[in-house]
Amino acid sequence: MYVGTAPPWAVRRGSQMIPSNKEIGSLHDYFKSLASEIDSNACVTGKPLNVGGIAGRTEATGRGIQYALREFFRHPEDVAKANLKDGLEGKRVIIQGLGNVGYHASHFLSTEDGVLITGIIERDGALINEKGINIEKASFHLHQTGSLKNCSDGIFVENGELILENKSAHMSVYPIWDVMLCSRR
Repeated sequence: MYVGTAPPWAVRRGSQMIPSNKEIGSLHDYFKSLASEIDSNACVTGKPLNVGGIAGRTEATGRGIQYALREFFRHPEDVAKANLKDGLEGKRVIIQGLGNVGYHASHFLSTEDGVLITGIIERDGALINEKGINIEKASFHLHQTGSLKNCSDGIFVENGELILENKSAHMSVYPIWDVMLCSRR
């Protein structure tokens, strides 16, 4: 099963610039210089809390993916059509992109729903671990080094597309995923 905003074959295509709330705050300041404060507050979403943002905004999209998957697994007829069984707990998931959306979706799914994150695909390759990846550890490594290469929580595969096709020599279980979450980073 595939859930995402980009097709799974687009993993190695160009990256997308997604501004953080810091850049959004600057954009808000710019709009404020052009219009009234109420208009600038209304036209810019994703602002930091100190300029009128909403608590929970940072993790909202990842949480939305979690809620969508929970809802999907509440409908046995749809689950059967996707050749899956039972509920969300224990499902193996790969994440394409460990940016804001991918991080929060994988964090909530693994800590609150019992999902096993078995792969993370990034620009320069993928991290796989059939027993599950510690999202906090992988995210920390990615932010410290800019890559998942040499992360101690799994095996790094240079051609991340291979795990989509279940063709990596490092995978003993085929496939290593039941659900793929695709977000752009």
